[in-house]
Amino acid sequence: MITALLTVACLILCCCSATYVERDVISQDPTYYDIYVSGAVENDGCISLIAGSDYATLYDCAGLIDGVSALPDNLSVFLTAYTLEVIVDYTVGDAVYNSVNVNGALVIARIPIPNVEYRVVDKLADFLESNGTITNRDTLREALGDDYEDNYYKFFISRQDYA
Repeated sequence: MITALLTVACLILCCCSATYVERDVISQDPTYYDIYVSGAVENDGCISLIAGSDYATLYDCAGLIDGVSALPDNLSVFLTAYTLEVIVDYTVGDAVYNSVNVNGALVIARIPIPNVEYRVVDKLADFLESNGTITNRDTLREALGDDYEDNYYKFFISRQDYA
């Protein structure tokens, strides 16, 4: 067993080759990260990915919206155990806009939001006052009504509010 551990350490630290490694030393259960994704994606919620996955894999699972989802410069960056929540922003032409927390202060206080019609913010604030927290896309669809398709990706539901 000690020989196997030293051999594995040699492989990792020295990048050399070896002929002997016990199978039970290297066959461990993989680690998964549960990452919450919302904003300008089709499938918001928790996505479980194996350690070593990158942002490109996360975005594939979340379902980017063609021509709308804003992407980071480097999709090959690895996700870590510290990546708990990813909010995807959106684009209109060359401009990038932040997705806004639908249950957050901007909506509750009816503060104008860039690239969102004021009547949409007002509609959401009225819904929150009458019905409480928006917890998923179905509730967001109910709150936005006919304005859903043009606006759902402009808002995100925080991980704490998601149900």
